[in-house]
Amino acid sequence: MENKLPELLPCPFCGCKKIKKEFRYKEITIKCANCTAKFVQRTRFHDMDWLERAVIELWNNRTSEVN
Repeated sequence: MENKLPELLPCPFCGCKKIKKEFRYKEITIKCANCTAKFVQRTRFHDMDWLERAVIELWNNRTSEVN
């Protein structure tokens, strides 16, 4: 059974849907192509599959809107 990664949501700041993932040794960066908002996460103990899933979940996390 394959664990599919969640899709990246648009940028929380500008709404751009062009989001890039960059991989380096033990590091993943997710950034917006429009406003350059970015999220960088490194790991020392986990593998890159775990890190990629964690970073996507953190990028996709949104606070609820106040009405």
